[in-house]
Amino acid sequence: MQTARLPENEPQRLAALHEYDVLDTLPEVAYDDITHIAAHICDTPIALISLVDENRQWFKSRFGIDVEETPRDVAFCAHAILEPGELFVVRDAAGDERFADNPLVAVDPKIRFYAGAPLISSSGHALGTLCAIDQKPRRLNERQLNALRALARQAEAQLELRLSIRREQAIRRELEHSHARLVEKSGELQSVYQTVSHELKTPLSATREFVSLVLDGVGGDLTTTQRKHLGTALECCDRLTFLLNNWMETVRSETGKLQLHLEPTHIDQLVADMVDTYTVIAAKKGITLELDAQAASAVVDIDARRIEQTLANLISNAVKFTDPAGLVRAHTGTDGDRIFIEVSDNGRGIRASHQKDIFSPFFQAEHTDTSERQGMGLGLHVCRSIVEKHGGELTLKSEFGAGSTFTVWLAIEHTHFHEDLRT
Repeated sequence: MQTARLPENEPQRLAALHEYDVLDTLPEVAYDDITHIAAHICDTPIALISLVDENRQWFKSRFGIDVEETPRDVAFCAHAILEPGELFVVRDAAGDERFADNPLVAVDPKIRFYAGAPLISSSGHALGTLCAIDQKPRRLNERQLNALRALARQAEAQLELRLSIRREQAIRRELEHSHARLVEKSGELQSVYQTVSHELKTPLSATREFVSLVLDGVGGDLTTTQRKHLGTALECCDRLTFLLNNWMETVRSETGKLQLHLEPTHIDQLVADMVDTYTVIAAKKGITLELDAQAASAVVDIDARRIEQTLANLISNAVKFTDPAGLVRAHTGTDGDRIFIEVSDNGRGIRASHQKDIFSPFFQAEHTDTSERQGMGLGLHVCRSIVEKHGGELTLKSEFGAGSTFTVWLAIEHTHFHEDLRT
C-alpha cells in the first residue's frame, strides 16, 4: 500500500482547515444534499464530503456508509489533495499498485472505483474532497465528471459561508464587548462615534468605489469569475455599511443623540409605500404581501424616514422568516387613544424563551439554517429605540411555528385627522 506524501504546504493547509471550525460538527442539510446529488448523478452507492485532518479523514457528509472517519494513511482523499486543480480518479483500485492492498479495498467498504474533486479554500489550500465511490470498477462520462466538479464548488461555497459567518460573529462579539464598555463611559461616546465613523466608513466607501470602478470596466475587461468575485465584494461592502449604520444608530439611542424631525405624515400612505417597496422582494420568494389600511385620514406627527426604517426592518424580517407560499400582512388602524401599524406573518414564529430578549442589542435567535444568521442583532433594538423616541411602543406577539406580529403603537396626541392632507 502506498501512503500519500504530505503536501508541501501542509502546516498552512491544516491552519486553513481549522479556521473553518467545521471538524466534528453535526450533519447539515446543505452538505447532505450535495452528497445525495453526487451519488445520484455519478450512479454510485457512496458519496462523501471528506476533510483531511492531520491524522484522519473526517466526513462532513456521508451517503451510503455509517463511519464518520478513517485514518489518513489509508485515505484515497489524501492522494487527491496533492493535485488541487485536478479530479483524482481510480478506475479499479484492486488493480492499482497504490491501493491494491489498502484495507479500504480489502474489507468494507471494499472500494474499487474512486473519483474525488478537491475542495479548495479561498486561500488556495486543498481541504479535502467531494468524492464518489463504487464497489466495482467503472468510469464516469464527461457529463458526470463536470457535475462532480460543479458540486464540489457548491461544497466550497458552503464552507466559505460558514467562515464568513464565524468572522462576522467574532466582529459582533467584539462590538458587543465594546458596546458594553462604551455604555459604562457614556460621556466619551461622542468622540468614539466620530472616530469609528472616520476610521471605518471612509475606507469602506473608498473600497466600494474602487470595486465599482473595476466592475464598470475602468481597468479593462473582466472574466465571468472575476466579475462574480467582485460582485461578492461589493455586496460585502454594502452589508458592512448596513451593519455599521445600525451600530451607529444604537450608539445614538444609548447616548440620547437620536434626533427626530417631525412632520405631518399620512400614515396609510406611508405604510402603502413600504408595502409596494417589498412586494416584489416577497413575490420572488413566493410570499404574498398584503395591506389592510384602516387608519383612514389619520395624519401623524412623525419622523417619516425613521418610521420607514422601522417598517423596512419589520417587513423584511417577516419575509425572511416566512416560508414560500406564506403570507405577510401590514395592517393600520386606531384603538382607543392610540394608532397602530401592525406587521404580521404566518411564518416560523419566535420561541417563548427568546421573546423577552428579542429587542435587546446583539441578541440573535438560533436558526437551523446558518445562512439566516445575518447582522449583529441590532435591527429590532434600533426599531424599538425609534418608536420609543416618538413616545410610542413596539410590541410582539408570537407563537413558535405559527407566526409573529410586531405592532408599532403611537399616542393619539401625535395624531390629527384630515380629509384631504397628503404628504
